[in-house]
Amino acid sequence: MLNNPFKTETTLPLVAIKGMRGGYIQLSPSSPVEHYNAMPLSCLEAALAWATVLESTNGIERCYWITLSEAVKQLHIHLYPRYQSDALPVGIPLFEERNNASQPEWTPELNALLAKWSAQFNVCVLEGL
Repeated sequence: MLNNPFKTETTLPLVAIKGMRGGYIQLSPSSPVEHYNAMPLSCLEAALAWATVLESTNGIERCYWITLSEAVKQLHIHLYPRYQSDALPVGIPLFEERNNASQPEWTPELNALLAKWSAQFNVCVLEGL
C-alpha cells in the first residue's frame, strides 16, 4: 500500500494533485475517507465544476471520472481530460498512458482556470504525481 499523497498540512477541505497531463487532477477530501457514504458533497461539487471547466476548454473533448482507490485507500476522483488531438484509443487505454512523457501540457490558461477553481471550492493544489 502506498503512502497517502492526499495527506497534507492544510485547513482546506479538499486536496487536488496535479498530474503530468494538462488539466488532469486527482481530487480528494483532505480528511481520510474510504467509503462513498462518507464522501462530502463539496468534493463531488468541485469535481463537477472542474469537469465542466475542462469540457468547455478549447481542444478538450471530454473529461473522464475514474475512482480507483485500491493502491491508496483514500477515496479520490481522477478527473482526466481527453484532448481532440489524442491519437490513442479513448477510455482506459488513454488513461493508462497518463505517466508517459508525451502529454498535453498545463497551459497558462489551464493554470489560471485551476487557480480560480481552487479558490472557489477551497482546494489545496499540490504539484505532481
